[in-house]
Amino acid sequence: MPDYQGIGIGVLILNEVSKLLSELKNRVIITTTNPALMFSLNKNKRWKLKHRGRVSSGTGSGIIQNKQIKGSTSSNRITTSWEYVPKNEISSVN
Repeated sequence: MPDYQGIGIGVLILNEVSKLLSELKNRVIITTTNPALMFSLNKNKRWKLKHRGRVSSGTGSGIIQNKQIKGSTSSNRITTSWEYVPKNEISSVN
């Protein structure tokens, strides 16, 4: 749905699902390499950056289901991990 990209619908859905999961006492952590999502989460008080860096090449050598995919591994991109902070914990974090 390219017509709706960049207007915040995905982050709204992400926040609502994370809210529901946290109410069920689940810890919510996401990992992304998408610069737009990183920027949005960084501005959002409900998300705390847990890790930022590059992923070591390890076993992710660009082989997916026995097919060589050139340049498709996340080792070429900055990767971030974020943890959802429930509303009742925001005031205690800041």
